[in-house]
Amino acid sequence: MVATACGSPSSSESETKSLPPAAVDYVTLPSIVRLTPHVDVAQPDASDAIELDAARGEREGGQLVAWAKAGEPRVVLETSALRGPSSVEIAATHVHPYIEHAMTVERGSPGGRPGTYMDPLIPARKRDVVLGDSQRLLAWIDVTVPLDTKPGQYTGHVLIRESDEHGKPIADDESSELARIPIRVRVHAATIPKTPTLGSYVGLDQSQLVRFENVPAGSTKLRDVTERYVNALADARLSVGDVGALPPGALAGHHGLPGDDDYLERVFGQRGVASVRIPLYETYPFKDPLGADRAQTVRYLRRAAAWARSHGWADRMYVFMFDEPDDSEAGDVRELHELMREADPQLRQLVTREGSARSPFQGSVDIWAPNINPQRFRETDVSRERARGKDTWWYPSITTTAPYPTLFIDELRPTPRALGWLAWQRGVRGFLYWSATHWHEVDDPFEDPSTYNETNISGNGDGVLLYPGGAIGLPGTPIPSVRLLQLRDGIEDHDLLADATCAATSTQRARIRRAVAAAAPAIDRIDPTAAQVQALRQSTFAVLDRAPVDANCADVMS
Repeated sequence: MVATACGSPSSSESETKSLPPAAVDYVTLPSIVRLTPHVDVAQPDASDAIELDAARGEREGGQLVAWAKAGEPRVVLETSALRGPSSVEIAATHVHPYIEHAMTVERGSPGGRPGTYMDPLIPARKRDVVLGDSQRLLAWIDVTVPLDTKPGQYTGHVLIRESDEHGKPIADDESSELARIPIRVRVHAATIPKTPTLGSYVGLDQSQLVRFENVPAGSTKLRDVTERYVNALADARLSVGDVGALPPGALAGHHGLPGDDDYLERVFGQRGVASVRIPLYETYPFKDPLGADRAQTVRYLRRAAAWARSHGWADRMYVFMFDEPDDSEAGDVRELHELMREADPQLRQLVTREGSARSPFQGSVDIWAPNINPQRFRETDVSRERARGKDTWWYPSITTTAPYPTLFIDELRPTPRALGWLAWQRGVRGFLYWSATHWHEVDDPFEDPSTYNETNISGNGDGVLLYPGGAIGLPGTPIPSVRLLQLRDGIEDHDLLADATCAATSTQRARIRRAVAAAAPAIDRIDPTAAQVQALRQSTFAVLDRAPVDANCADVMS
């Protein structure tokens, strides 16, 4: 794994010192490992190649750690196409290299601790890194497998090249090559479905796009940037709760921006979107929706539901107005439910509360969404409400603490990915997260991870799954996080588990259940090995590579 090149130091360095020929060493690590600047490169999961198994339509990633054995080379990453059977290729444009950016945590999140953690994934093309005694290259290599890819083995490579300060290799030939890391992807016959098997709501704060992406509020430029952020979340199999536009024709006298209808059809109709929220807040688009403006609210919801139905989204639409209501608000929740039934019986109400048997909200909620903590989430509630025809989603928050699964930056367990397996085990039908862009409390989202703060508590990365490209010279470009891609991988695992369980024999289902239990024995016991995650996925491929999923297959629980 050691490579050398007869590279020369950068121009600024050549005048002050002469460096020996550069030499680089590296290891690869699976995507479930959370990297730190000092990650153990001798751990059992370390390898000399990025090895991936993927379904068609899936995105899978591996990680790379490289360091200087000699010299202080300035390096850049390049990726090749992946060649497969019969000279078929996965184009190089589907192989995405990212540099993992370090964040220093000064006050640990609940269950976390101070330290340096990797989270923002900055596009690596033409972005150089100088390797030295205290500087490693930490990278995430993400591969998108197109839906029409022929099953089989695909091979390619990542190159570490010596570069100038502009991220350009110092030579176009092999003389600038410091390391060639193999990428091997086994593409299965299984296919990830267009619509995720987990519903979802993720908040997106447009005011922060205005702030960091430097676009005017209420403009088509803001809508364009919003669409890029929505697309980035859809790529991760997540649905945005509010995209900044009302359903066309739903609100009398409201016309929105030109092209809103096409915009909404694009963002909600794309691959990776499972849920369509009908915008309704306690004071918008009506000041008093349950009182003086009740009749207008009914008409609005009726038209909005008809709009969603016209696009084939009737089974995905919902209303989410009450967030963590206390018991005293049960009457208002009931009133909204009755109003929704009057508007359109197919509209469902989501409420962020637990569905306990004695809840004052019983009879008024179609989708329960409890917080993931021992006081709020109970499996008995999920199964009882499911028998009544009600779904349960769940969400992590500042009150979710280890050993329960969190989304904090200072969490080294692969808990974002485990959320997909845990949801499948427990019959949870959706995932809710309050925001992907909560940069309100920081001046620089790339340097300050304490995005949510109370007097005695900090949530590092809380409310942040994306970072603003405008802050690092990539205007309008959403920058993904390690946690977002791990969450995506867990949702894709859920897709495979749900489809495989539907198509499996009883023996195969038992094998799948055992594999998932080995990876996540309990909701508060999450520390899987790469081999256990691989076994979980292989248990689904053993079914789906041979048995196509019936589109009308009845839902079979774990």
